[in-house]
Amino acid sequence: IKLTYLHKDSGKAEQEAKLLKNKLHVQMVNCQLSIVNCQILGPAPAFIPRVNNRYIWQIMIKSKIKDISLRNKFLRVVPSDWKIDVDPVEML
Repeated sequence: IKLTYLHKDSGKAEQEAKLLKNKLHVQMVNCQLSIVNCQILGPAPAFIPRVNNRYIWQIMIKSKIKDISLRNKFLRVVPSDWKIDVDPVEML
């Protein structure tokens, strides 16, 4: 799962990415997911870090979760201004 955030202020983009990572770790505990079933990678700037004067930060989630309702419960903490790509074709 690729989570992407864009913002015109680089500091704000980085801060929001770090905040979401912390929320995802808490949600992992709440959903009783182990490190074997779910890994959170990042946050990190995108390979192309700025497009149209907006800074891009990403979080990758490697998951072996088969239950879609559990996956959706886990992703509920992602704010609406983040882009969620459940099955990304590329990592860029």
